[in-house]
Amino acid sequence: MGAQIRTYTYATALSVWNGAGFAKLNIRDTEWPREGSQRRYFARFAPRLLTGDPISFSEAMRLDLPARPIALVSTSVEMSPTLKRRLAGFYEAPVIDWYSLVETGPIGYFCPRGGAYHQIAHDIHLEVLRPDGTPVEPGERGEIVVSGGRNPFAPLIRYRTGDFGRIDDTACACGDPMSRIVDLEGRAPILFRAADGTPVSTVDVSRLLREFPLLLHEFVQRADRRCDLVLRALPGAAPSLDEIRRALGKLFGEVPIELRFDPTLGDRTEGKAVAYRSELMVED
Repeated sequence: MGAQIRTYTYATALSVWNGAGFAKLNIRDTEWPREGSQRRYFARFAPRLLTGDPISFSEAMRLDLPARPIALVSTSVEMSPTLKRRLAGFYEAPVIDWYSLVETGPIGYFCPRGGAYHQIAHDIHLEVLRPDGTPVEPGERGEIVVSGGRNPFAPLIRYRTGDFGRIDDTACACGDPMSRIVDLEGRAPILFRAADGTPVSTVDVSRLLREFPLLLHEFVQRADRRCDLVLRALPGAAPSLDEIRRALGKLFGEVPIELRFDPTLGDRTEGKAVAYRSELMVED
């Protein structure tokens, strides 16, 4: 399930699981015909397994969706221990936290007994590198890179994930012999909220901004929900800040948004422009 302004939704049957039903749902209020439709849907169909990301699961709790699954599977971005505990208590079910990438699919799962992520992908080779690109010593922390993958048209060779951790090959208390990624620092979920408290996805903001002739942007939401947006326009283009503000208002409502152009955005030596940041916590 997801919680976006717009996303693909569909239902199908999975032949590999003996015809089990699967539905990709968007649980935002605007995607349903009447108030409370989501609750009635979940109560009637009683899904046995819920999959999503930390933001959609947080929204499911806010909407009080009446599911009683046997497990919840979280993927895409890192889930905090606080949210994991809240979810497990709210739905009275274990939370299976996957480490995965769009480029590879699932890489590992979090082992409660081992306190780390066991590798499950047999066709991916994991390494940990120092900033200079050299391999770390056993047990040393660094950036996780992957080689291999199941897409024959995009073979990965030491593909930099932007995630950090260390590889532990010692025996785990759970008995799983696969290596573990310890102290994983993955991509944290970025949560924006509209004036009414509903989540706004970075995907929704990107979809809106690409309608304007922009080269780069940095969008930040503060703890009080006001937003700052710095833009770098394409050479020779002059998009209207008022038009961009009105468009963003359709996503955020009455949230104050400060906009400005910076023709040097991305040229600074301290690093690339960070497209999205938020001071809000998913647990809030």
